Amino acid sequence: MKYKILISSINGPLGYELVKLLKRKFYIIGCDQQPWGLANIVCDEFYLCPKGNSKKYLNFLKSISSKVDQIFLFSDEEILNVSKNRKKLRNIYSKILISDNKTIGLCNNKAKLKVYLKNYIKFPGDNSKKLIVKPKIGRGSKYQIIIDKTKDIRIKNEISKSKKYFVEEYIDGKEYTIDCVYDFENKLIFALPRERIIKSNLSIVGKIVKNNRIVNYVKQLSKYLKFIGN
Repeated sequence: MKYKILISSINGPLGYELVKLLKRKFYIIGCDQQPWGLANIVCDEFYLCPKGNSKKYLNFLKSISSKVDQIFLFSDEEILNVSKNRKKLRNIYSKILISDNKTIGLCNNKAKLKVYLKNYIKFPGDNSKKLIVKPKIGRGSKYQIIIDKTKDIRIKNEISKSKKYFVEEYIDGKEYTIDCVYDFENKLIFALPRERIIKSNLSIVGKIVKNNRIVNYVKQLSKYLKFIGN
């Protein structure tokens, strides 16, 4: 009998290809709050689920947990909700691959993450003519803008006072997404760097690259952020 995996947010941009690949070895159960998409067509089973940040979502996971061996969560809302309600899900928590509360809290807030990591790694110098403004808590490059460091001082000062946004140096160059999988002891099992070719808030088209320097950098970061799962 095939190992059964539940994958959430399955109708997202990467869901269809992900299911097609994993179905070679696993029985895939997908769930999403949206009924339309391509992934639900190729899943072995598909379920509509409540919003990821709701109490009903926790009850949904409890009810479906008996059908699956492992649960992978793919949206910020679901991960935050599940992380905050670990005690309510204690009977099924061993099936959910998820990092600890501190790691999730840090990685969900870009401003806090930068302050934390400054204790351990070097950041680019202050030599850009541009600044990038982004939400402290956000997904991809949504609501992100670029401003001129010298011309837009007033905008910079106003944004710096904001509790929702933060400002940092704009870095011009190639952008990479690194997909990783960790075991329960924070050991890196797999890392796949992808150079972003086309993006629309999230990376839509990427080119897989073999780059040990990037993978080693990920390993370095892993010492300070206790990742579990994907």
